[in-house]
This record gives sequence, C-alpha cells and structure tokens, in this order.
Amino acid sequence: FVRRIIFLLLKKSSSPHLAANKLLPHSAAYYEKLHLWQCICALYPFLTEEDVTKIVPNVLEEMKVGLIQPIRQLVDLYAICLARDYPEIVISKILWLLSLVDKDVKPVAAQS
Repeated sequence: FVRRIIFLLLKKSSSPHLAANKLLPHSAAYYEKLHLWQCICALYPFLTEEDVTKIVPNVLEEMKVGLIQPIRQLVDLYAICLARDYPEIVISKILWLLSLVDKDVKPVAAQS
C-alpha cells in the first residue's frame, strides 16, 4: 500500500509540468514538488525491503535532475536514508547505473 502511494508521488514529481526547468522559486509548481517530496519523506518509515527495491530506480532518476535547493535537499536526504538502511539494494542499483555510463564521457559530466 505504501509503495503504491510513494510510487504515485514519485510519478507525479517527475511529471512534465514539474520539470526542473519550469520550477521557479515560490511558484505553484515549486510548492507542489516541495510538498510531494515532503510526503514521500514522511512515508519513509513505513517502507519495506520489497518497496525499496521497486522505488529506488525512481529516486535515482530524480537525483539526475537539477533541482532548487530545498527540493534537492529532500531528495538527497531520502537517497542517503535509503543507502544507509538498505545498502545492498541501493548500492547494486547505483553500480548498475554506473556500468551504463559511456566510457568516453568526461568524468565531470558522468558524475551528474
């Protein structure tokens, strides 16, 4: 149940009208995305290991996007908590993503 709610919140957070390039500080879209991430963070204690396996790819996708600082802090904090509490799941997903990075891409571009 919680996984479904978080998945829907993550999906809403990555919707086109909440894209990072459309977020202006103190706009309606900014507050909507901020509140979505506050809800996602509030539901964290109710996650199970199975839930984490399903939502980690969505969280990692959100981390690829440039975000305004308060939202970025929530996304990063969420990812840190996931990595702390479920390292075997999160690290395997991160290593898999790193394996997809083109070897010809400069390191600065690859780390973002």
